[in-house]
Parts: sequence; structure tokens; C-alpha cells
Amino acid sequence: MKKLFLILITVFPLYCTAQYNQYEYLRINNVNSWNSQQGSIDSVMFEVKPKGVYTEIGMYFDFSTNGTSFSPFDSLEVEMLFKLPPNAEVIDMWLWIDDTIIVADVYDKWTASQIYEDIVDRRTDPAILYRYDNHSGWDWWYYEYFDYTDYYMFKIFPLLTSLPRKAKITYLIRNTEAFSKYPSVALPHNILALSNQSILNTCVRFFPETGMMAPKLNEMPASIFTLHTNPISGNYYETNLSNTNFSNPLTLSYTRSIINLFDVANYTDTQYSENFYQLQVKPGDLFNINENKKALFLFDFIPGNCYSVTSNQLLAQVKSDILSRFSASDSVNFMFSGFITNSYSNSWIPADSASITNAFNSINSSWFNSYSNLLTLLADGIQFIQTHNDIGSIVLIASSGSNGAFQQANAIINNLMSVMGSSNIPIHVVDMNETNSPVYYISDQYYYGNEYLYLNLSTQTTGEHYSIKDESLDNIMADVTGKLSGFFSNFDMYVTLENGYTYSNFDMFAQSGLIYFDQPAQKIGKYNGTGRFRLIAHGQLPNGQLYVKDTLIDNSFVRPADSVMRAMWAAQLIRELASQSQTNTIISQIITISMNERVLSDYTAFLALEPGLGPLDPDNNTEPVGNQETNSDETCNFSVYPNPFDDVSSISYSLVSPSHVLIAVYDVMGKLLTVLADTDQEAGDFSIVFNPDDLAPGIYFCRLEINHNETRTVKMVKK
Repeated sequence: MKKLFLILITVFPLYCTAQYNQYEYLRINNVNSWNSQQGSIDSVMFEVKPKGVYTEIGMYFDFSTNGTSFSPFDSLEVEMLFKLPPNAEVIDMWLWIDDTIIVADVYDKWTASQIYEDIVDRRTDPAILYRYDNHSGWDWWYYEYFDYTDYYMFKIFPLLTSLPRKAKITYLIRNTEAFSKYPSVALPHNILALSNQSILNTCVRFFPETGMMAPKLNEMPASIFTLHTNPISGNYYETNLSNTNFSNPLTLSYTRSIINLFDVANYTDTQYSENFYQLQVKPGDLFNINENKKALFLFDFIPGNCYSVTSNQLLAQVKSDILSRFSASDSVNFMFSGFITNSYSNSWIPADSASITNAFNSINSSWFNSYSNLLTLLADGIQFIQTHNDIGSIVLIASSGSNGAFQQANAIINNLMSVMGSSNIPIHVVDMNETNSPVYYISDQYYYGNEYLYLNLSTQTTGEHYSIKDESLDNIMADVTGKLSGFFSNFDMYVTLENGYTYSNFDMFAQSGLIYFDQPAQKIGKYNGTGRFRLIAHGQLPNGQLYVKDTLIDNSFVRPADSVMRAMWAAQLIRELASQSQTNTIISQIITISMNERVLSDYTAFLALEPGLGPLDPDNNTEPVGNQETNSDETCNFSVYPNPFDDVSSISYSLVSPSHVLIAVYDVMGKLLTVLADTDQEAGDFSIVFNPDDLAPGIYFCRLEINHNETRTVKMVKK
């Protein structure tokens, strides 16, 4: 049996990767049968809005049954499992019902799921969106094997064969290129690739801030953006693509003509009399440290192990990255894995436009091999830097996967560290292997391909590890480039006011670890008072040299922001709470903040309902969830009183006919805590005393099941 399991976890990932686009899918389900077919996206629109520390991306979808064999009489549901970039923050969802836009509310995940499933049974219009973390049922082993971090589940009901359903999902993504002349934003092409049919129309809109212009799609240079003016939304650039199959990345880049030392924005929420700010600065510029980049690119790239990027696309991306993010005073070189390492040059070459163009006129896909000689390549790369003043960083771009076994990987690292000796050469690894093979189980964790080797090699050399499975190549290269000019081993900055103070601050940079000169240090928080913002910063180099800066920021650097800043701050608060031990009290806080601030968490869901259907809808005459739930034909009343409660509550219900009754209490994660009743009862009114002495303060759910089919759920809050 164990051997069969190992065969399954080795072979099944290969099948899933090829067939299901990294475990994502877009399905159309017949809710009355097991029939499920791949759905289509007829049209999509992206709205890209830079917001300083974050970029807001709105995604509009038209889902349809194109390419399926369903009949007009089938009862259909859209189900989409998709992935967003790491650290994405979902802040909104809309659903179109006819020509009316329904803005989704945020519920705790338990309640939202119960409402959605109940409404699907009643054949009305809901849509639900939540973080995907289901690991129960027949596919438990599949979940344990694969990492579903950053995956989301989205459902809409109903869908007609004759009419697409329209919805919008909005999320925020961290801006790591705040001070680049040519920033870029990776659009989620992985979602578009889920469509059964080619997408008929794809629209991309870019809403620039001051000094931003000339947007383009890197992978589609022929697409033209035109400038539009809207009296409500302001100026924006737009391009349209027809009949496009998105198997390759989709990256929006633009030009920034104004780059200040500081980027500061503030927002006042007049409803709650709260002030928010965001501040970002590039540490190297703050302390006036100018170090040129020296990057040695090592390629151990086997084309057959990477599905999303071809050899030519990889070379084009590296060339584009160097031209847009390096200066003429920076230096590069290129080495390729083979029986003997193939070097472009025996010395550093300047990163000016002419030199880079000449280099890539010579380098082509024939320089790649179908086999790996990783150890020799790394040793030759280290030796190159050592013989050139021992200054430079290595960027290893590899899709090989034959050196990931525990003993072999450790031996390679020990050999390389011996070759490196006293040299301090950061090795940044870009893992392009998408095969998920071979698989190694090391220290209670699964590693794929050379992942174990790459993680430990980059850690021991103060480098970074990236995977093409987690984010786009353009995003990876942008991040790598920002880490080639040097770093602080210790860094901190404090923001206050000339006449006031800041509070509830969150640092958007590592508090322990390396802070790179060219990566923006970002901070967000609240403030009270007036006058200029004051920044106090400290940075220490690996050699012990200390830098200190205490400065008042001129108000000319401060620009007004909108209410999205509040969502940014709330997202950081939720992340801070999520990093703590997940007690019921903490979970209850996360749920409350998520619902109040409309920022998705692990414990909440967006739910869009027809007006009047929601249990919290002012047009609905039923009691709010948490006090009482009553079914539509009034055969059963179910309530908890008092609620919220300190110690004892009374659970009351009535039966109009003899029935089997099951009453159970669950926590917010759906874990069964106790069964209060499991018995046959006659018609009548009943009451059970619930004394939860052993339960911590927080949110719980009491579920009544009648005759194994009808269910009622009440949210309970222990104070």
C-alpha cells in the first residue's frame, strides 16, 4: 500500500500539472448530477490602479458554457479554483444580476457557505468567494501533498447556457518597484488560461498616478494603449485583445517620469475621524549609498522542464530586465551549463544598451542543453567572481531537478561553500522547474525537484529563492534586480509627526533579515496631529558601519489617497493577528475586522445575494444570524438566548411532528466540539441548557439537524 501511495504522489502531480494548470480549474457543474465540464470566459477586463505601497487590480469576468454540452434545462453552477500572487489581499467582489450590480458582503466562512448552499437549493442568485483550504474528503492525501497557499474558490449560481454571468473580483498586490523608472505589474494570466475557449475580448485599463505614462503589455508589443477621459473615473489608458489564448504570462509595464526620494500619501476617513498614512523610501537613496550592480547570470535551464516559459522567452525577459533595470555603470556576464561551461565573456561587460544588445544577438536558445551540469556551472561562476576582485552576485536560473535528494544536495552545498571559502557571494535562485518531479520527503516536508538544494544554497549565501510556480518571471526578475546592489544586515525606521504622533504602524519590510539598498522600505499606519511627517531611520552594513537619518519630510512629497488605504492598513492588521497563535479570541478578532473592513481573511468569505435574501440584509424580515434562524415554512424555530453570552445559554427549538434531532456545537474552523442531542423526539417545544465552561471567548456555531436532512445553524458568541 505504501508503495502504491508513493507511485500515486509521484505520477499524479505530473498529470495534474499538464492537465489542470497547477491544480487550478474552471468548471461548470450540473448541481443535480455529477456532470462537470470545463467552462469558458467570454470576456475579461483588468483595471490596474497604482496606489503607492499597493497596486489595485480589478478583474471583470463573463463566464459561459461555451464549449460544453449542457442543455438549456440543466441547473448549472460556475466553480473556479484559482491562484493569486503571494501576499495578495482581496478587498471586493461584485455580482451582476440582470443589469443590477450586487456588491458582496463579508460573512464568516461558515455562515457564508451555509447560506450559499441553502440558496443553491432554492435556485436563486448567489456568488461566493473565499480562500481555499479544504483538506477533507476523498482527496485528503492530494491536499496534504500539494500546497494550496494563495488559492481561492469562487462560485456563481445559476448559469444559463444562453446567458453568461458577470462578476468582478478586486485585490491588492504589493508594489516592490516604487522607485523604478519602468515598473511592471503581472496580470493573473493563470486565470485566463483556465478558459475552455479562447477569450473573445480582453480589455486592459491602466489608471495612472501623476508622472505615469506609456503603458504596454510586455508579451504583446503590438497592442496599442489609447488615452481616454472619464468624468467619474478620470484618465485611463486602454487596449483590447481579441480571440486570445493566454498560455503565456501577461505583464503590464509603464514609465514613471517623476521619482522622489520619498513617496508619502495620506487619507482621512471622515466617517470615523481616522487618519491613515503610507510611506516608502529606498534605503540606499535615503543614506546616499550608491553601489553598482555586478550580476553573473548562470543558466542551467532544461526547456522540457518548464511549461510556461520557452527558451527564447526566458532570454527576452532577462534582456528586457537588464535594459530597463540596470544602468550603464552596472556590469553583467552570462554562463550556460554544459559538459564544459559556456561563458559569453571572460570578463564583466557593461550593462549599457549597446553591449547588452550585442550580447543577446549572440546568445540564443541553442546555448541551452537537455541535461544539467549544475555543480560545475556553480563552481565556475564562483571562480569567475573570485578572480574579478571577489565582487558580484550570482543569479542562477535553472529548471533542472536531478540534485534534490537530501544527501546529494547537502554534499553539493558543502563542496560549493568550500570553493567559496571566505568570499561573500550571494546566490539568488530562480527555480523554473514546473514538473514537480522528482519528489523528496525531508524533515516532514515535501520538496520538488531541486527545491531543497536551492532553498538551502540561497539561505547559506544570503541570497533569495524564487519559484516560477509562485509568481511570474517578470515579477521575479524585478525582485532579484532590486537585491543586487548590497544590503543592510540591520535596518529600522520610525515615522512620527512634527506636531503629533503615529500609531497602529506596520512595517512592510523584514524586521529580522536583509534589507536591500534598492528595495523600498514601506510603512503604513494611523496618525493624529498636524505638521510634517518625521522619519528616523537606522541602517547597519554587514561590516558594522552604521548609518543614521533624522529628517522632516516636506509636504510637497505628500499626496492625497483614497479609501483603499484603509483596506491596506486593515490587511496588515489581519496578517499581524494571523501570525499569532490562532485561539478563538484571535480568530474572532480577525473575523470582526475582516467583516468591518471588507478585507478577506482565512475565516471569512465574500457573499453576493439578491436584495432581501441575506440574513443581514435590512430588507429581510428574519432575525439576524446569531440570534435566530427560521425556515421558510415555519416548521421549526431555532434560537439561542442570551447571545452573546458569558457562561450559560438556552438553546430552544420546536417540532411540529415527531422527528430525529441532532444538535452539535462547532468552532469557526468547523471542528466538532460537542453533541448536545442525538435522539428521536415527539412534536413540541424543547430547550437545552448549554454551559460552555471549557470554551474560550470567541465565535461558535450551533447546528440543528432534523431527520438527517433539514438543518439550521445559529452563530453564537461567547464574551
